[in-house]
Amino acid sequence: MEGHIFRDEHPAQLDSKGRIGIPVDWRPLLQAGERAFFHAYPSLKSSVDDADTIRCISNERLLRLNEQVQQLPTYDNDRKVIDGLVLSRMKQHNLDTQGRVSMNTDMLKDAGIGNSMVLVGFGDHFQIWNPEALADYRARLVQSVLAGEPFSNQNFVDA
Repeated sequence: MEGHIFRDEHPAQLDSKGRIGIPVDWRPLLQAGERAFFHAYPSLKSSVDDADTIRCISNERLLRLNEQVQQLPTYDNDRKVIDGLVLSRMKQHNLDTQGRVSMNTDMLKDAGIGNSMVLVGFGDHFQIWNPEALADYRARLVQSVLAGEPFSNQNFVDA
C-alpha cells in the first residue's frame, strides 16, 4: 500500500489459542485481495542485528523479492542463501477477521520468544522480538553511535 509503512512497536501476548493481534494500522499493508496475511521467517544474524528475531513481510514484498531472486543465475551464492535460508523456511500467517494470527510455535521457540513479544516496524517489513533481546539490541545501537562508529545519517541522531 503506497504511502504506508510498518512503524512503531507494539507489545503482544499469545492468547490461549496461540494467537497475537496485528496492529490495526498495519493490517492494510498485509491485505492481498480479500485476505490479509504475511510471510514470516527466522532472521539471519549479522554483525549489527545479532539477535534471533522473526522477520515478517507482506505478500507484495515477497513478490518483489522473488522477482529479484529470479534475476540471479541458478547457482549464484546469493540465490542459494535466499532459497535455502529464507524462502525454504518461510511460513504464511493468515489474519482472522479480528486481525489475529496463529503464530508458528516452532519459529517462536527457535527465536527465543515466549508468550510475550514485541512487534517492531522497520519500514518495508516488521520483526517479532523477545522484549529483552530488543532492549539489548537498542542499547548496543545507542552505544555504537555514541562511541562514534560510522553512521551515515548523523542528522537523524539527537545530540
